[in-house]
Amino acid sequence: MFLSGFPRRTADRKSAGPCYAAFGSKVVLYDLDRGTEVEYKFVTTEEADLSKGLISTSSPIGRGLMGKRVGDSVKVSTPNGAREFEVRALQTIHEEL
Repeated sequence: MFLSGFPRRTADRKSAGPCYAAFGSKVVLYDLDRGTEVEYKFVTTEEADLSKGLISTSSPIGRGLMGKRVGDSVKVSTPNGAREFEVRALQTIHEEL
């Protein structure tokens, strides 16, 4: 049963967003401000460890990148100031299976 007012949606593995950044995705970003590439994997808050490239989906960068795809640019407000990234590569959990 679906809640009234919400559209009915169905999804299979192929249509569930394999080309968008989400939990479990690995992304290669180009930091437009610093001119460097960085690689992150989106994990839970408990697993996050920036020194290992593991960032939380609830962190400022994680929230800013959710739903993005290769070629997208995003400006993110962080505690250390605004940063701008371009998504250069993306591997989702769908591709790992």
